[in-house]
Amino acid sequence: ALYRLPARQREAVLLRYYSELPEEQIANIMGLSRRAVARLLERARVSLRPLPAGAVRRSAQRRPPRS
Repeated sequence: ALYRLPARQREAVLLRYYSELPEEQIANIMGLSRRAVARLLERARVSLRPLPAGAVRRSAQRRPPRS
């Protein structure tokens, strides 16, 4: 799922959750403010959230039947 994220979001997520660095250190590494890093991480979390069960069922209903 990480490959779907934009490069900067992916970098922030890897530094935060895999390298276990604090946001302030990530900001220094990436040349951003701590607030910008926090926004990148929040956007990444939203993108990585699983779809609600109803959304999966609705998308499955729209697919044509297999032949």
